[in-house]
Amino acid sequence: MLTSVEGQQFATYNKVSGILKLHSLPPQTVSFLGLESLFTMPSPTGYEYIIGVTADYMVVQFRASDKPELIILRQDKLLLPYSPRFILPVDPMAWGHMHDWTGHDVLLSISEQGEIAFWLPDPAAENGWKCTRKVRTARSGFRKVRCSSAKKTALSEFISYAILNVFCFMHFHLVVGSSQGDELTIWDSTESEFSSGLEYRGEYRYEKRITIVSSQ
Repeated sequence: MLTSVEGQQFATYNKVSGILKLHSLPPQTVSFLGLESLFTMPSPTGYEYIIGVTADYMVVQFRASDKPELIILRQDKLLLPYSPRFILPVDPMAWGHMHDWTGHDVLLSISEQGEIAFWLPDPAAENGWKCTRKVRTARSGFRKVRCSSAKKTALSEFISYAILNVFCFMHFHLVVGSSQGDELTIWDSTESEFSSGLEYRGEYRYEKRITIVSSQ
């Protein structure tokens, strides 16, 4: 895996050895086995945070700086009563260039039953993360989730043989599968938890194509 740091340096992760390497002069490394995903968060302070998520949904915070330095800051599990299906980054499109990433929702988690929770870094919290909002979609079977800092999230589910990858940074989309096709739903996560937040629902049918071959 490869992730960019401050747009000038980059870090790579070897899943076999568990080595996260900052390609600086000289190079910096830390060892942490089991990371499944890595992404960075912007910061005006001159260093970059790298967030890693393990296979058992541990959230690991690394800090990379131009000293150079690469260290593990902390590792926590989100306070959830269930094991999430996904833990993903919130796209920082609405933050602005000089905003500290710790002042915004950074992660979203989603359960097998379609509950989406947004998470803000909070050093005072027992596990380092504070849940700011939940949206209950009552959907399941999705494959992909995407969300922006504008509190709109994209969910993608697998239906039949059709796969729809949606990357919309203003909504979250949920694509649910059946033998007939895909159901695409768009949700506004700024809605009250007493409102569903459902903005759009559409069905995309799977069409079988039959090729007839005639023999002479």
